[in-house]
Amino acid sequence: MSRRSVFSRSLFRFPLRGDAVAYAAVLLAILLPAVADSLPGSGREAWYETSIAGLRAGVIHETVKTAADGSLVTTSLATVTVRRFGERVVLSQSDVWRETANGQPLEYTSVRRLARGEEIELSVTVETDRLLISKSTGREDYSAEHELETSLLFPLAVERLHVERGFVPGDSYSYATFDPDFEAVTTCSVCVVGPDTLRTADGPVAAEHIRVYPDVYDGAAVDEWLSESGALWLQEFESLGVVTRRTSRREAEREFTPPDISAETLIESNVRFHRPWLVEEALYELWLDSGVPDEVAVTGGRQQIVGRTERGVLLRVVSSEGTAGCGSGASNERVSSQYLEANVLLQKDAPAIADAARAAVSGAEGDPRAMAEGISRAVAGLVHDRGYGTAFASATEVLETGEGDCSEHAVLAAAMARAVGLPSRLAVGLVHFDGAFAYHMWVEMWTGSCWYAVDPTEGRAGVDATHITLDVSALGEGSVGGLSLAVLSTANRLNLRVVEYVEDGARKSAR
Repeated sequence: MSRRSVFSRSLFRFPLRGDAVAYAAVLLAILLPAVADSLPGSGREAWYETSIAGLRAGVIHETVKTAADGSLVTTSLATVTVRRFGERVVLSQSDVWRETANGQPLEYTSVRRLARGEEIELSVTVETDRLLISKSTGREDYSAEHELETSLLFPLAVERLHVERGFVPGDSYSYATFDPDFEAVTTCSVCVVGPDTLRTADGPVAAEHIRVYPDVYDGAAVDEWLSESGALWLQEFESLGVVTRRTSRREAEREFTPPDISAETLIESNVRFHRPWLVEEALYELWLDSGVPDEVAVTGGRQQIVGRTERGVLLRVVSSEGTAGCGSGASNERVSSQYLEANVLLQKDAPAIADAARAAVSGAEGDPRAMAEGISRAVAGLVHDRGYGTAFASATEVLETGEGDCSEHAVLAAAMARAVGLPSRLAVGLVHFDGAFAYHMWVEMWTGSCWYAVDPTEGRAGVDATHITLDVSALGEGSVGGLSLAVLSTANRLNLRVVEYVEDGARKSAR
């Protein structure tokens, strides 16, 4: 892999209940890592275009320059343009990596410009034995310090490593780098596939094919084709249908019709639930076009794998209304302090958040489940403008603007829960809507014996059995990496069939 993660999921966003998932924001960062090996020296530039499922979605411009102090600065500017149900969404991001001429990492900074104008800034300084990380939304600032147990490589050092190894077929090696999505060090394992020939607009070119496995991505591989000097020609993330290809500036800047990605990730259902909130229990068959179906969904509490089929697994899901399904935790689980911490997205200590939280739980103090339901109902009323343009806004921004979709509802609810001492985590998964299942986000709050799921987008107490949880996260340090990975690793690969269900007390078999 290049210098960065496969995709910068901190920008990832989710739709309202009733909308197809639209991973518009994450597409931006999918573009960014493609270019790390493209600039073997100072004073160079390269242009790339990225397509998703064969449709062009973004442009990257990358340069390498020498700073006044002799360090090498790699700058990547990316823009992605897509449509969500016809509405145009434009996002951009800049990444700057600075390292010494002999490959010592110095610092990394990024600015992510989200829809509706909000910016998230991330800054990382590399010292001998630690990383200093700071993050800001313009409203709140946060910092963290991590021990550094291994040497890191930044863009040009990674490129140099590839070239020095010589592209010997079967050779394998690894290196450590900083992953902005998880805001942590990650190890990338490289396997050299061998020489190949690529077709380009200027004719066939010789390339060296390598395959990279970042350890934070659960076995997902990124294929890259490089020149002998390390220049990147092509990068493919097959499981996501993402392709980034080197091009000319003229081609990169040409006009194109943005793809409407909203409906592309809907999963067709064999049952149309006209009143999904009445579905108390459901048995689903889940399978992937490729991959291990056992790893698709969270198990425990409300969800259990109860059998297998020739192509996948049988997953039983119950609503969170009864004691059997109040969450995806166990009664003896020890809840970590991370579920109560503030961060750049969950500003639980902000006065406005604390005031809203106290008002939401008034009269329910001492009853965690009632408090969770009060917060869910309150957030449904506080977010009154449910649009497509917000890209994972922070809790304070959501409260201030009243705008957002399900991710904004979930972030605000999670922050309010923590403000009144109720541990919270975000859940991402699928919900039924109009004959299909769409990606969605909701919240789980700790009641003292289990994780109780509520959906603040709907404002109802609990969640029904059409809420299928794919992953959960404490949103530690404001990173949504794990949640986005759960979606991106299944988008356009996950299949679902309803086997049977219980609706309003009546058990029914699906056809």
